[in-house]
Amino acid sequence: MAAGWSPNATVDHLNRYTAVSLAAHLDQLEVLHCLDLHGADLSLGGGKFNNTPLMTALVRWNVRIIDYLMERGVDPSVTDSFGFTAKRKAQIKNLRTITSMLE
Repeated sequence: MAAGWSPNATVDHLNRYTAVSLAAHLDQLEVLHCLDLHGADLSLGGGKFNNTPLMTALVRWNVRIIDYLMERGVDPSVTDSFGFTAKRKAQIKNLRTITSMLE
């Protein structure tokens, strides 16, 4: 990051994840916090499906990441490339605890 790398850029060769989304997907809270401190946009969707970090954490049921993101004030109303919000994805998967966290 000191060399000018953007924490909001995609990081995989398939163009699926931003650094923040990948940290959320892998349950790496410390990395996520570091990216947050370096100015990463925690609400930004990225990759070919425009999944937000909140959406990628939801897929893996990473409740502590979801809690961190909600405390940091992410926007849960951001939609992916198919028009779904993180809350709607949680409702479809019948994840009641996560759905209530997103309200």
